[in-house]
Amino acid sequence: MRDSLGGPNSPMPLHDSNPYTERWRAIVARYLAGQQPVDSAAAELARALKDWRRALDANRPTTLGQLLQDQPNRDALYASGDYGSELSEADYRRLTDLMEALVRCMDVPEDGAA
Repeated sequence: MRDSLGGPNSPMPLHDSNPYTERWRAIVARYLAGQQPVDSAAAELARALKDWRRALDANRPTTLGQLLQDQPNRDALYASGDYGSELSEADYRRLTDLMEALVRCMDVPEDGAA
């Protein structure tokens, strides 16, 4: 959360225009709609998360001036919004399955070697 001055305690908008969160939401939506199997959705979500992390690393501030500038996409993980009232118990169970599969995918190196 973010505070009223834009710090980390003020609420984030439910639907932001961050390209990473839009990509993540699309993957999860397809999975929850039954349009994508769990392993495929987890692998795609892992790639999207790794892309986001690489983008953060590539734009890492190297000076104090850069650090004090606004950092786009830094708050991507806070932008999920509150979907609690929109999800059924079955959706929560499916999301748990997706997150477990995602953890397994995140442990696989980029080249696919174990």
